[in-house]
Amino acid sequence: MQKACNAAAILAVAVVLAGCSSAAPDLDSTDPGTDQASTNPATDQVTTVTSGTVLPEGKPYDIEGRVGVAGGCVVIIDSETETSRLAVWPVGTQLADTQPNVVRLANGEVNIGESIEPSRGYIMPSDELEALLLVEGNSISGWKECESAGDEVVVLSYVKDFAQQE
Repeated sequence: MQKACNAAAILAVAVVLAGCSSAAPDLDSTDPGTDQASTNPATDQVTTVTSGTVLPEGKPYDIEGRVGVAGGCVVIIDSETETSRLAVWPVGTQLADTQPNVVRLANGEVNIGESIEPSRGYIMPSDELEALLLVEGNSISGWKECESAGDEVVVLSYVKDFAQQE
């Protein structure tokens, strides 16, 4: 009886652990995935990249700035005002597994500290984004970890094709 209970417990743990695998999200999917955090081995700090699908109203703005980290979350720092805003990246964006200071997009990579010009997106208050998340079809991974990263967010709808940079 004891051996049967132990075997059942081991099987239950194996099933739970199998569900926790960290596969990269499907870049063509509208599901933002859940594995968007990386630990920097040099500092032992966790950094989270927020990504997903959000459809704000209106035309997107030109977005320029430097990629940074604030409160453990990837942000865009405005070039002129030095204001840091939580960055919501397109679906499939994640931190590189082996280089936690690299944000990997579907069309290339950008290092923390690099500029993302020219890009397109929306600047909005955090509470407006939270309201958009209640609309069917909008979803973001990493939001719970990063919602307190600032009063404003930048929802990036287009990020320059980094593969074309010289």
